[in-house]
Amino acid sequence: MKHKYIRISGLPISLEQLELDDDTVVTCIPDLGPVQWRRDQLIGEVRFEEKEPNPASSMKISEYGLVDTLSLSFNIYLVQSRAGNILIDAGIGSGKRRPDRPAWDGLSGPFLAILEGLGLSPIDINIVVNTHLHADHVGWNTVIGSDGVWHPTFPSAIYVTSAQELDAMLTIARTASSSSRLLHGAWEDSVKPIIDGPGYMAVQPGEIVGGLQTIALPGHTPGMIGLILRGGSETIVFTADAIHHPLQLSSNVPASIFCKNPEQSVQTRMKLLETCARDSWVIAPYHFPNPTFCRIKGNKAIGFQIEPLGVQ
Repeated sequence: MKHKYIRISGLPISLEQLELDDDTVVTCIPDLGPVQWRRDQLIGEVRFEEKEPNPASSMKISEYGLVDTLSLSFNIYLVQSRAGNILIDAGIGSGKRRPDRPAWDGLSGPFLAILEGLGLSPIDINIVVNTHLHADHVGWNTVIGSDGVWHPTFPSAIYVTSAQELDAMLTIARTASSSSRLLHGAWEDSVKPIIDGPGYMAVQPGEIVGGLQTIALPGHTPGMIGLILRGGSETIVFTADAIHHPLQLSSNVPASIFCKNPEQSVQTRMKLLETCARDSWVIAPYHFPNPTFCRIKGNKAIGFQIEPLGVQ
Protein backbone atom coordinates (compact mmCIF):
# COMPACT_ATOMS: atom_id res chain seq x y z
CA MET A 1 0.00 0.00 0.00
CA LYS A 2 1.25 3.47 -0.91
CA HIS A 3 0.27 6.63 0.95
CA LYS A 4 0.77 9.97 -0.74
CA TYR A 5 -0.52 13.49 -1.29
CA ILE A 6 -1.63 14.68 -4.70
CA ARG A 7 -2.37 18.12 -6.09
CA ILE A 8 -5.19 19.07 -8.42
CA SER A 9 -4.18 21.36 -11.26
CA GLY A 10 -5.65 24.84 -10.87
CA LEU A 11 -6.87 24.28 -7.32
CA PRO A 12 -5.02 25.26 -4.13
CA ILE A 13 -5.61 21.90 -2.51
CA SER A 14 -3.64 18.81 -1.57
CA LEU A 15 -5.48 15.50 -1.24
CA GLU A 16 -4.52 12.46 0.80
CA GLN A 17 -4.59 9.24 -1.20
CA LEU A 18 -3.99 5.51 -0.76
CA GLU A 19 -3.01 3.09 -3.51
CA LEU A 20 -3.74 -0.50 -2.51
CA ASP A 21 -1.92 -3.57 -3.76
CA ASP A 22 -4.79 -4.52 -6.11
CA ASP A 23 -4.65 -1.05 -7.77
CA THR A 24 -7.66 0.27 -5.85
CA VAL A 25 -7.24 3.99 -5.14
CA VAL A 26 -8.88 5.77 -2.19
CA THR A 27 -8.87 9.57 -2.14
CA CYS A 28 -10.00 11.72 0.78
CA ILE A 29 -11.77 14.85 -0.47
CA PRO A 30 -12.68 17.32 2.29
CA ASP A 31 -15.94 19.04 1.40
CA LEU A 32 -15.33 21.45 4.26
CA GLY A 33 -12.53 21.82 6.72
CA PRO A 34 -10.74 21.94 8.82
CA VAL A 35 -13.10 24.11 10.85
CA GLN A 36 -13.05 24.89 14.55
CA TRP A 37 -16.04 23.42 16.34
CA ARG A 38 -16.91 24.38 19.90
CA ARG A 39 -16.34 21.41 22.16
CA ASP A 40 -19.57 21.97 24.08
CA GLN A 41 -21.47 21.82 20.78
CA LEU A 42 -20.08 18.38 19.98
CA ILE A 43 -19.33 16.52 23.20
CA GLY A 44 -19.58 17.23 26.91
CA GLU A 45 -16.87 18.62 29.15
CA VAL A 46 -13.54 16.87 28.64
CA ARG A 47 -10.33 17.46 30.54
CA PHE A 48 -6.99 16.42 29.15
CA GLU A 49 -3.90 15.86 31.25
CA GLU A 50 -0.75 17.21 29.57
CA LYS A 51 1.28 14.30 30.96
CA GLU A 52 -0.83 11.78 29.07
CA PRO A 53 0.02 10.87 25.47
CA ASN A 54 -1.77 13.40 23.30
CA PRO A 55 -4.22 11.46 21.11
CA ALA A 56 -4.57 14.34 18.66
CA SER A 57 -3.00 17.68 17.95
CA SER A 58 -6.24 18.97 16.44
CA MET A 59 -7.64 20.58 19.55
CA LYS A 60 -7.08 23.62 21.71
CA ILE A 61 -6.41 22.95 25.39
CA SER A 62 -6.70 25.66 28.02
CA GLU A 63 -4.21 26.10 30.84
CA TYR A 64 -6.63 24.15 33.05
CA GLY A 65 -6.66 21.17 30.70
CA LEU A 66 -10.16 21.93 29.39
CA VAL A 67 -10.64 21.17 25.75
CA ASP A 68 -12.30 24.27 24.25
CA THR A 69 -12.39 23.74 20.50
CA LEU A 70 -11.99 20.78 18.19
CA SER A 71 -10.79 20.78 14.61
CA LEU A 72 -13.15 18.88 12.32
CA SER A 73 -13.31 18.08 8.63
CA PHE A 74 -16.15 16.74 6.47
CA ASN A 75 -14.56 14.12 4.25
CA ILE A 76 -16.00 12.50 1.15
CA TYR A 77 -14.10 9.38 0.07
CA LEU A 78 -13.68 8.39 -3.55
CA VAL A 79 -12.94 4.70 -4.09
CA GLN A 80 -11.75 3.76 -7.58
CA SER A 81 -11.67 0.00 -7.95
CA ARG A 82 -12.52 -2.77 -10.38
CA ALA A 83 -16.09 -2.45 -9.11
CA GLY A 84 -16.30 1.15 -10.34
CA ASN A 85 -16.13 4.68 -8.97
CA ILE A 86 -17.74 4.85 -5.55
CA LEU A 87 -18.41 7.82 -3.27
CA ILE A 88 -18.64 7.12 0.42
CA ASP A 89 -20.79 9.88 1.86
CA ALA A 90 -21.74 13.06 0.03
CA GLY A 91 -20.70 15.94 2.22
CA ILE A 92 -22.54 19.22 2.71
CA GLY A 93 -23.15 20.01 -0.94
CA SER A 94 -23.53 23.21 -2.92
CA GLY A 95 -26.11 25.93 -2.46
CA LYS A 96 -27.95 24.17 0.34
CA ARG A 97 -29.75 26.53 2.71
CA ARG A 98 -28.82 25.66 6.29
CA PRO A 99 -29.63 28.80 8.34
CA ASP A 100 -29.08 27.03 11.67
CA ARG A 101 -25.65 25.80 10.53
CA PRO A 102 -23.84 28.96 9.35
CA ALA A 103 -20.68 27.10 8.26
CA TRP A 104 -22.80 24.97 5.90
CA ASP A 105 -25.27 27.60 4.73
CA GLY A 106 -24.99 28.24 0.99
CA LEU A 107 -21.60 26.53 0.83
CA SER A 108 -20.19 26.32 -2.68
CA GLY A 109 -17.13 24.09 -2.55
CA PRO A 110 -14.91 22.74 -5.33
CA PHE A 111 -15.95 19.09 -5.02
CA LEU A 112 -17.07 18.65 -8.63
CA ALA A 113 -13.98 20.52 -9.85
CA ILE A 114 -11.85 18.14 -7.80
CA LEU A 115 -13.56 15.14 -9.40
CA GLU A 116 -12.89 16.71 -12.80
CA GLY A 117 -9.25 17.16 -11.83
CA LEU A 118 -9.16 13.45 -11.03
CA GLY A 119 -10.50 12.71 -14.51
CA LEU A 120 -14.12 12.06 -13.52
CA SER A 121 -17.40 13.70 -14.39
CA PRO A 122 -20.62 13.16 -12.42
CA ILE A 123 -21.79 10.56 -14.95
CA ASP A 124 -18.70 8.45 -14.17
CA ILE A 125 -19.78 7.82 -10.56
CA ASN A 126 -21.32 4.36 -10.23
CA ILE A 127 -22.32 4.20 -6.56
CA VAL A 128 -23.02 6.82 -3.87
CA VAL A 129 -23.22 5.50 -0.31
CA ASN A 130 -24.91 7.57 2.39
CA THR A 131 -23.71 5.99 5.63
CA HIS A 132 -26.61 7.75 7.30
CA LEU A 133 -29.00 10.52 6.30
CA HIS A 134 -27.71 13.50 8.26
CA ALA A 135 -27.38 16.79 6.38
CA ASP A 136 -23.58 16.80 6.31
CA HIS A 137 -23.46 13.36 4.65
CA VAL A 138 -26.01 13.77 1.84
CA GLY A 139 -25.42 17.25 0.40
CA TRP A 140 -23.85 16.32 -2.95
CA ASN A 141 -26.62 13.79 -3.59
CA THR A 142 -28.28 16.56 -5.56
CA VAL A 143 -27.63 19.80 -7.43
CA ILE A 144 -30.17 22.38 -8.44
CA GLY A 145 -31.14 22.52 -12.11
CA SER A 146 -32.04 25.47 -14.32
CA ASP A 147 -35.66 24.59 -13.52
CA GLY A 148 -35.07 25.33 -9.84
CA VAL A 149 -35.54 21.65 -8.94
CA TRP A 150 -33.03 19.49 -7.08
CA HIS A 151 -31.81 16.66 -9.31
CA PRO A 152 -29.43 13.74 -8.60
CA THR A 153 -25.87 14.96 -9.11
CA PHE A 154 -24.72 11.57 -10.35
CA PRO A 155 -27.26 10.42 -12.96
CA SER A 156 -25.73 6.99 -13.55
CA ALA A 157 -25.16 6.13 -9.88
CA ILE A 158 -26.93 3.71 -7.60
CA TYR A 159 -27.65 5.52 -4.32
CA VAL A 160 -27.17 3.25 -1.31
CA THR A 161 -28.13 3.58 2.34
CA SER A 162 -29.11 1.21 5.11
CA ALA A 163 -32.65 -0.18 5.09
CA GLN A 164 -33.03 0.55 8.80
CA GLU A 165 -31.83 4.14 8.36
CA LEU A 166 -34.19 4.78 5.47
CA ASP A 167 -37.19 3.25 7.26
CA ALA A 168 -36.50 5.33 10.37
CA MET A 169 -36.30 8.58 8.39
CA LEU A 170 -39.43 7.79 6.39
CA THR A 171 -41.30 7.28 9.68
CA ILE A 172 -40.02 10.61 11.03
CA ALA A 173 -40.97 12.39 7.80
CA ARG A 174 -44.49 10.95 7.84
CA THR A 175 -45.11 12.16 11.38
CA ALA A 176 -43.38 15.54 11.09
CA SER A 177 -45.64 18.59 11.11
CA SER A 178 -43.42 20.09 8.43
CA SER A 179 -40.62 18.51 6.44
CA SER A 180 -39.06 21.81 5.33
CA ARG A 181 -36.70 21.92 8.34
CA LEU A 182 -36.20 18.17 8.67
CA LEU A 183 -32.48 17.34 8.72
CA HIS A 184 -31.79 21.11 8.64
CA GLY A 185 -33.55 21.17 5.26
CA ALA A 186 -31.63 18.23 3.77
CA TRP A 187 -34.69 15.98 3.66
CA GLU A 188 -36.32 18.18 1.04
CA ASP A 189 -33.27 19.09 -1.05
CA SER A 190 -30.94 16.09 -0.72
CA VAL A 191 -32.83 12.96 0.41
CA LYS A 192 -36.39 13.15 -0.88
CA PRO A 193 -35.27 13.87 -4.49
CA ILE A 194 -33.40 10.55 -4.41
CA ILE A 195 -36.38 8.69 -2.94
CA ASP A 196 -38.73 10.24 -5.50
CA GLY A 197 -36.25 9.85 -8.36
CA PRO A 198 -33.87 6.92 -8.80
CA GLY A 199 -34.66 5.57 -5.34
CA TYR A 200 -32.28 4.17 -2.77
CA MET A 201 -30.89 0.67 -2.78
CA ALA A 202 -31.70 -0.07 0.86
CA VAL A 203 -29.20 -2.62 2.17
CA GLN A 204 -28.59 -4.88 5.12
CA PRO A 205 -25.02 -5.40 6.39
CA GLY A 206 -23.04 -7.36 3.82
CA GLU A 207 -21.22 -7.04 0.51
CA ILE A 208 -22.59 -4.51 -1.97
CA VAL A 209 -19.90 -4.92 -4.64
CA GLY A 210 -16.74 -7.00 -4.86
CA GLY A 211 -14.37 -6.10 -2.04
CA LEU A 212 -16.71 -3.59 -0.36
CA GLN A 213 -19.17 -4.46 2.40
CA THR A 214 -21.32 -2.55 4.82
CA ILE A 215 -21.26 -3.04 8.58
CA ALA A 216 -23.77 -1.89 11.19
CA LEU A 217 -22.55 0.99 13.38
CA PRO A 218 -25.65 1.86 15.43
CA GLY A 219 -25.87 4.57 18.04
CA HIS A 220 -25.28 7.84 16.23
CA THR A 221 -28.41 6.96 14.28
CA PRO A 222 -30.33 3.67 14.53
CA GLY A 223 -29.29 2.50 11.09
CA MET A 224 -25.88 4.05 10.47
CA ILE A 225 -23.46 1.88 8.51
CA GLY A 226 -19.73 1.88 7.95
CA LEU A 227 -17.90 0.22 5.10
CA ILE A 228 -15.04 -2.23 4.90
CA LEU A 229 -12.85 -2.20 1.81
CA ARG A 230 -10.42 -5.04 1.22
CA GLY A 231 -7.67 -4.62 -1.34
CA GLY A 232 -4.62 -6.81 -1.51
CA SER A 233 -3.33 -7.36 2.02
CA GLU A 234 -4.97 -4.23 3.46
CA THR A 235 -8.35 -3.51 5.00
CA ILE A 236 -9.74 0.03 5.12
CA VAL A 237 -12.74 0.81 7.30
CA PHE A 238 -14.82 3.92 6.66
CA THR A 239 -16.06 4.80 10.12
CA ALA A 240 -18.78 7.37 9.29
CA ASP A 241 -19.76 9.08 12.58
CA ALA A 242 -18.86 6.21 14.89
CA ILE A 243 -16.02 8.48 15.99
CA HIS A 244 -16.06 12.23 15.45
CA HIS A 245 -12.69 13.25 16.83
CA PRO A 246 -9.45 11.58 18.00
CA LEU A 247 -10.29 12.73 21.53
CA GLN A 248 -12.87 9.92 21.53
CA LEU A 249 -10.17 7.26 21.45
CA SER A 250 -10.78 7.11 25.19
CA SER A 251 -13.82 5.26 26.53
CA ASN A 252 -14.12 8.05 29.12
CA VAL A 253 -15.06 10.56 26.43
CA PRO A 254 -18.80 10.58 25.75
CA ALA A 255 -20.66 10.23 22.49
CA SER A 256 -21.42 13.38 20.54
CA ILE A 257 -24.50 15.35 21.48
CA PHE A 258 -25.89 14.43 18.05
CA CYS A 259 -26.00 10.70 18.81
CA LYS A 260 -29.50 9.28 19.06
CA ASN A 261 -28.43 6.57 21.52
CA PRO A 262 -25.28 7.80 23.33
CA GLU A 263 -24.66 4.60 25.31
CA GLN A 264 -24.93 2.43 22.21
CA SER A 265 -22.74 4.87 20.29
CA VAL A 266 -19.91 4.53 22.82
CA GLN A 267 -20.22 0.73 22.75
CA THR A 268 -20.09 0.73 18.93
CA ARG A 269 -17.08 3.06 18.92
CA MET A 270 -15.03 1.06 21.41
CA LYS A 271 -15.82 -2.27 19.74
CA LEU A 272 -14.77 -0.82 16.37
CA LEU A 273 -11.53 0.59 17.80
CA GLU A 274 -10.73 -2.77 19.41
CA THR A 275 -11.21 -4.55 16.08
CA CYS A 276 -9.12 -2.01 14.18
CA ALA A 277 -6.28 -2.21 16.70
CA ARG A 278 -6.32 -6.02 16.81
CA ASP A 279 -6.45 -6.52 13.05
CA SER A 280 -4.30 -3.50 12.07
CA TRP A 281 -7.03 -2.03 9.90
CA VAL A 282 -6.61 1.45 8.44
CA ILE A 283 -9.42 3.80 9.40
CA ALA A 284 -10.86 6.44 7.10
CA PRO A 285 -12.83 8.74 9.44
CA TYR A 286 -15.40 11.20 8.20
CA HIS A 287 -14.57 14.05 10.56
CA PHE A 288 -10.82 13.78 11.20
CA PRO A 289 -8.78 16.61 9.72
CA ASN A 290 -5.62 15.86 7.74
CA PRO A 291 -3.75 13.53 8.24
CA THR A 292 -6.85 11.40 7.91
CA PHE A 293 -5.86 7.78 7.21
CA CYS A 294 -4.69 6.17 10.47
CA ARG A 295 -4.03 2.92 12.21
CA ILE A 296 -5.26 2.39 15.75
CA LYS A 297 -2.89 1.25 18.47
CA GLY A 298 -3.57 0.29 22.06
CA ASN A 299 -2.58 2.83 24.71
CA LYS A 300 -2.60 1.88 28.39
CA ALA A 301 -3.21 5.45 29.55
CA ILE A 302 -6.17 6.40 27.38
CA GLY A 303 -7.30 3.20 25.66
CA PHE A 304 -6.22 3.80 22.07
CA GLN A 305 -4.13 6.19 20.03
CA ILE A 306 -3.90 7.02 16.34
CA GLU A 307 -0.89 6.39 14.15
CA PRO A 308 -1.40 8.49 11.00
CA LEU A 309 -0.09 6.96 7.81
CA GLY A 310 2.83 8.79 6.28
CA VAL A 311 3.76 10.51 9.55
CA GLN A 312 6.99 9.35 11.13
